[in-house]
Amino acid sequence: MKSKIKFEDALSELEKIVEELESPATELERSIELFEKGVALARLCTKTLQDAKNKIEIISVNGDKVKKTKFSAKERAAYSQQESSDEL
Repeated sequence: MKSKIKFEDALSELEKIVEELESPATELERSIELFEKGVALARLCTKTLQDAKNKIEIISVNGDKVKKTKFSAKERAAYSQQESSDEL
């Protein structure tokens, strides 16, 4: 059974791939292999981040009590829209 690669390891590997792709010494066939692997790693990282984002909890303090609630679908959508507009 294939073990799931950790986010940090996938990101590190992706950085190495980018460095190698940026090298003028990298041959075309190797570049294609690296690109394919990089796309797979980027998708894995994106999914991992999205899953983590979906698990984020809003912690609100009310006097002595701490209440944890998960983002609602509406809050996640609003946050995603805000992130998109921040990038522009």
